[in-house]
Amino acid sequence: MTKQTDNKNLLSFKKHNLIAILDGLDLFLNFSIITHLCIFFFSEIDGRLSIIISSSLILISFFSRLFSLYFHKIFFSVFKKNEINFFLSISVIYLFPLIPLDNYLVLFLILFSVSRFFIGIFISQANLCYLFSDKFKENEIFFVKYFIFFILGMFLGSVFYLFIDDIFSNDDLNQWAWKIIYLILFILTFTIGFFLNYKKQIILIKYNISDNRVINSSYGIFYLIAKNLFILIPIFLFIIFSSSEWFPKFSNPENMQFLNFNLINIVLVILTTLFIYPLILLIGKRKAASFLSISILFFSLIACFFEYDSSYSINFLKFFLSIVSSFSICLYYLDSKLINEFNPYQKIKVFNSFFLVISFLIPLSFYYFINFSISYNVVYLIIFFIYLFSYLMEIYGRKKI
Repeated sequence: MTKQTDNKNLLSFKKHNLIAILDGLDLFLNFSIITHLCIFFFSEIDGRLSIIISSSLILISFFSRLFSLYFHKIFFSVFKKNEINFFLSISVIYLFPLIPLDNYLVLFLILFSVSRFFIGIFISQANLCYLFSDKFKENEIFFVKYFIFFILGMFLGSVFYLFIDDIFSNDDLNQWAWKIIYLILFILTFTIGFFLNYKKQIILIKYNISDNRVINSSYGIFYLIAKNLFILIPIFLFIIFSSSEWFPKFSNPENMQFLNFNLINIVLVILTTLFIYPLILLIGKRKAASFLSISILFFSLIACFFEYDSSYSINFLKFFLSIVSSFSICLYYLDSKLINEFNPYQKIKVFNSFFLVISFLIPLSFYYFINFSISYNVVYLIIFFIYLFSYLMEIYGRKKI
């Protein structure tokens, strides 16, 4: 494939990119209303503890993705169909929190958790079916495009949330108006599903998906997770950005400025990704992967030895995290390109494994940010060790080949 074609594929929009947009939209809107969920569901529990519980509930949609493959057969045996419309089906799931069960909070909480669980299942199934489809090509830049449109979904979510926050008071949002986001998600997904159905461009989740390109990969799942561990950094940054409207107020006062990730930080991620990608095509994939990894290792190690006691140093750290996030997205793309074997099940399992890890990491991080102050030197050190571990695993993999 030519460099011009690769660039064109990066910027082109396909109907499957709507799933990544929905994923980012769902993430931002749900993490924006966590404080309102705390008051609605856990008013008798300490506010800081309820934040951790509520974030864990939202992250059920991340946790469930890894297990979507095991639910595949059960799912279709229940529906007794060989395929279902993704957007129309997930729109029904978004109706669950709108069911009037306010007087039965335990039942409502269970229903809410079930909806989060199946949202993750549906998104994972749709991504897997796309990798099996004829429209997907082995050399397509699926994952880097997924993150780009994921970020666009978060931008859309920020617009919706500002609109809701301006219309309704905090008291309304605490009592009932937080459900408006699920009404928006229902209307949006139902409208998209209806429109795609009208245009005969339906996004389907199919049963008995098979493909002659599937092979027994020589790369183990745990090895691929280890060598791509850095992808946790941008996912983590996205969640902190989605929580930036409320989380700094509940965290340790010394952490407030660091946790206040502005829109400019996320814009920097997407712009740097779009800038780095064409350079990768010029440099070459193997050289680019080594250059990006070594650059981050060098700068993060040097940064560990400086003192950070000013707002400028904190802003520089957020800038550095944005750059590292964009590098991580590009490196994740490079790894999928350097491994020539095509195995959709493996690719989705590895991708979903990082969402599983983040579903445990975020509540623990929230607990730490609430109760302890951040050492910025340690942040640089963590980045250094994540990249060092991934780079050593990459070198180990080269020697095995």
